[in-house]
Amino acid sequence: MIFGLVSDVVSTTPYAGEIILGAQDAARDCGYVLLSTDSSNNQELEEREVRTMRSYQADGFLYAKMSDCVTTIPPYLRDEKVVVVDARDRDGRYPSISPDEVQIGVDAVRRLAQAGCSTIGYFGTPGTLVAQGERLAGVKKEAHRRGLSLPDELIINVDEGDDALRGSRVMFDRIARRGDVDGIVCFNDIRASYLYREAERHGYRIGRDISIVSVDNNKFLANTFVPSLTSIALPHYEMGYWSVLKLVDLLGTVDRSDLRKMSAAVARTGQRAILPSIDEEDARIHCQLVNKNSVVR
Repeated sequence: MIFGLVSDVVSTTPYAGEIILGAQDAARDCGYVLLSTDSSNNQELEEREVRTMRSYQADGFLYAKMSDCVTTIPPYLRDEKVVVVDARDRDGRYPSISPDEVQIGVDAVRRLAQAGCSTIGYFGTPGTLVAQGERLAGVKKEAHRRGLSLPDELIINVDEGDDALRGSRVMFDRIARRGDVDGIVCFNDIRASYLYREAERHGYRIGRDISIVSVDNNKFLANTFVPSLTSIALPHYEMGYWSVLKLVDLLGTVDRSDLRKMSAAVARTGQRAILPSIDEEDARIHCQLVNKNSVVR
């Protein structure tokens, strides 16, 4: 019994490769073998690879994207059993799983509020990414609910590289001028690295004078910051695992009670997020906030 995982650049991205690991573990637990292919956004190559997987009599497919987005299932997969991973199906025909992006924003602000922050900023990304819009919506929602100030001048959206460097300078110039800012929510750990540089240049001690909560918990970055970065972990492993359980449930080849036991076992380690119910069709997974030292104690 075989499943195919079709992705764009997931398998060549270090931390998003956890999707494949989670899917492999679940497939093994359910008695399946997982075949994966990375199309590198080449649709002709992707279609050819799908045909190859069909020749091996694949029972169903996972359609995974690099970052949370709204996607359309291509014609050559529309008659198959498909679960969409780290994305949402535009037509609503196929079950999907993605991070609860709004809750990410809510949880980040909640952590800052617990640390006593009263005026906060948001260091985000430009464009129309689902994650940007929903995380910022969560930040605004929770800031309003808790009575925290989120001035418009402290919502700064930047690309990576030189733009992030310039934006971080603008952020801390405004923070220094105002004198009342004590927390920042950052879109991801890469952008947080620029805030660390500018904080030091402006004489702010992160974790003492100002708190930062980020997103990704990227193992190559978050633990190397000084102080270590409080960050919300994106649940790539969990999304991969759940997507296989959902696909098996669609096929009806494993008893549902057994699938629920497998799902519950993932979170029991204490290192994984709790999986949504396999009954859900458009599932959102609550991401874990990993406390470190960038938030005032």
